[in-house]
Amino acid sequence: APAPPVVVDLTAASSSDDDERGPSRKKARAAPRGPTDGPVAVGPWRVSRQGFGTLALGTAYSPGGRPSEADAIQLVRLAAARGVTFFDAADVYCFDASETHYAERLLARALAGGPQVVVSTKGGLKRRGDGTRSNSWHFGYKLAARDVRARVDASRAALGSEHAVIWSLHNVDAWEPRSKEFSEVLEAMRAACDAGAADALGLSNASADHVAVASRALGARLVAVQNEYSLYERRAERPAKPHAAKSNKDGVLSECARRGVAFVSFGVFGGLKARQGKRALGVGDAVGALARRTGAASPQDLVLAWLARKNVVALTGARRREHVVDPARVAALSLSDADLRALEAAKPTTTRK
Repeated sequence: APAPPVVVDLTAASSSDDDERGPSRKKARAAPRGPTDGPVAVGPWRVSRQGFGTLALGTAYSPGGRPSEADAIQLVRLAAARGVTFFDAADVYCFDASETHYAERLLARALAGGPQVVVSTKGGLKRRGDGTRSNSWHFGYKLAARDVRARVDASRAALGSEHAVIWSLHNVDAWEPRSKEFSEVLEAMRAACDAGAADALGLSNASADHVAVASRALGARLVAVQNEYSLYERRAERPAKPHAAKSNKDGVLSECARRGVAFVSFGVFGGLKARQGKRALGVGDAVGALARRTGAASPQDLVLAWLARKNVVALTGARRREHVVDPARVAALSLSDADLRALEAAKPTTTRK
């Protein structure tokens, strides 16, 4: 295996004095770090506890469609200016198959010339349709091992080589963890990483068994697992079940911790059902009441502060400036143990099934 790279704290150079035109070159003075505002380890990098994802910038999945390319670039730059050093994309974050890699190219343009960040991208999922409906994604599709290198190379070409790139297999739960075909895909991922096509590797939508198998196959190359985790979706916390189905996500948090792999949470404010109007975090529920009592700027900030205590990278996204995450504001939110217990016991609003 290649020697592990030197640990790099990417949060040390971020500055909230920058603006949306792009991160400045000056280095910010190091601020005192508390239990929820220090960086999170993702492989050899130390990144912000809140990341910025590009699903809403690349697809027409959310109500209102996606912003213009120029507006999307400004949103990415505003996130970077506020200290975000972990960005997420996928080759299929685009309107349709004719513009594959749209979100990756957008990130490359938005982040060009700025301080170093980590870009985590995903490949292996197949699109069908224009991305306005959930059935626009072919979740059962299995990327052939022989096609892995081409996918990784294409994402690297779209993203460029200015920033560190983690390439993750997108729909891992399509494979049986201990199958020969999954082993072959992992072997192809390992070869692509060793050839320099990616700086590190990851998994998305994985079970605890997938993480265990991939960790043994990939070693230190495996640095991140990206699964859904929120007040609505907490299967990752549960104990793993022996001989569980390939789609079972119980126990992934503890398996990642055991393997030294970072956990990256998506859907942190309710995920797909929130975009469909079936969930309304903080609206008439205990989460909203607790946000007001603790002085949080929003229920979303409260949730991010809770996730920061879990030592995960929480992916956020935005189609408007007022929704771009502010890590400094989240870090300033002080929560007592009683606050955290109350939040974990709260039942966030579900508007309809």
